[in-house]
Amino acid sequence: MAPPKAQRASDFFRQGRRDKTRPEQDGGGSHSPTPASDQGSDTEALQPPPGDISLSEAKMAAMLQELRSSMKEDLQLAVNDIRREVHEVGTRLNVLEEKTDDLCQANDGILEKIRLMESEQARLTAKLLDDPDQGMHKLKAWGLFPDRAPPNHPASPGQVAQEWTKVQRKK
Repeated sequence: MAPPKAQRASDFFRQGRRDKTRPEQDGGGSHSPTPASDQGSDTEALQPPPGDISLSEAKMAAMLQELRSSMKEDLQLAVNDIRREVHEVGTRLNVLEEKTDDLCQANDGILEKIRLMESEQARLTAKLLDDPDQGMHKLKAWGLFPDRAPPNHPASPGQVAQEWTKVQRKK
């Protein structure tokens, strides 16, 4: 009685794999491990038995599922790391924006003080230029100008006030 086709194909497949991996054992001859009468058709001989396929498919499906879950976990960890870094960068950016706003407000305050000082200086300079004699007395009283002008200094009190304004602007 002949063995079932699945059994014959399984035997052929197993034996054929051994023979194909080591062809030199044959002496380079035929690779058929069983007599031709037992092999059946070529298509039957090349197909592994259905039981082996389902086992292989189950193993492959399990491995694939494990690989998917592992990749999904790795991807989720990477996404979480990126989100954390984006959050940290956003926090730093918010802090920098707040500091920039503070610096802009401080700068605006300084510019306003400079404008006030310039307008006060212009008002005082105009007042000194309106009455040069009175302006010289005030300058001397404040200790901002010596009792007598240096030799190369202009003699007119109005010119003295103008020179004093120029000197103050340079400072």
